[in-house]
Amino acid sequence: MQNVIVLALAWSLFGSGAHSEQQLHFATSAGTHVRVETANGFITVTTGRAGAGVNVTVTKRADTVDGVRALSVATQQHRNAISLRAVYPQGCGSSCGGEISFAVTAPPGTVLDLRTSNGQIEATGISADARLASSNGSVIASYAAFTGVKQVSLTTSNGRLELSLPASSKIGRLRMETSVGRISSDWPLRVDRSSLVGAAVDQTLGPGGPSVSLTTTNGSIALKKR
Repeated sequence: MQNVIVLALAWSLFGSGAHSEQQLHFATSAGTHVRVETANGFITVTTGRAGAGVNVTVTKRADTVDGVRALSVATQQHRNAISLRAVYPQGCGSSCGGEISFAVTAPPGTVLDLRTSNGQIEATGISADARLASSNGSVIASYAAFTGVKQVSLTTSNGRLELSLPASSKIGRLRMETSVGRISSDWPLRVDRSSLVGAAVDQTLGPGGPSVSLTTTNGSIALKKR
């Protein structure tokens, strides 16, 4: 079952480039799961009202109008599971020079699986499992509630990681690693700084708590209390 509704499509020309915006709506009930994947572009998620479904703004950018028209988004919905995937001409991905970005508003408790090759990921006000992965870009997540969460994973190759949790949050096994960068935490941690330019943590803070993994190659990692 797919309940996607295209609400609006807007075009704009600026300088030597062009972009379009498309508004999508998906009707969902409790237990929403959203997966977003793009090769070149940012992904943002904000938390909206319960029962309001999932609303998405898709922004496509390219050097020309024809370049923008060559970009598309594949959407799929099965009950409360929604998938959004950027589609580039002939599968050339970010080498095409085009950009497809997603701004998502999802209900509280939405499970997230977000992936981009080139771009930042930011999710705010979330309260469920999340897997956020970029190759080149920062990854930032802020939780409104941490009760009932089982697993959180933030990864990137080049960029900083930042995870903010309510001060009362119980964390189970915590893994943090950066090859080039520093680790900071509002929770007391044993940080391995044996590497000259990197740092690592592998520690269980509370048995039975959610598993948290934060890994980057080049960038700092911050674990914060809200």
